[in-house]
Amino acid sequence: MRSRRYALSAEDGVVKVLNLEEGGTFTFSDADDMLKLH
Repeated sequence: MRSRRYALSAEDGVVKVLNLEEGGTFTFSDADDMLKLH
C-alpha cells in the first residue's frame, strides 16, 4: 500500500497548508515550493 504524495505545513499543531498531489504528478509538494510558503 502506498501513501498519496503530499506536503503538510503545521504551526503549533495546527495544519496551515496541506498540498495533495493528484495521480503521479509532482508539482507543488517539493521542498522548494513548501519553503516559499514561509
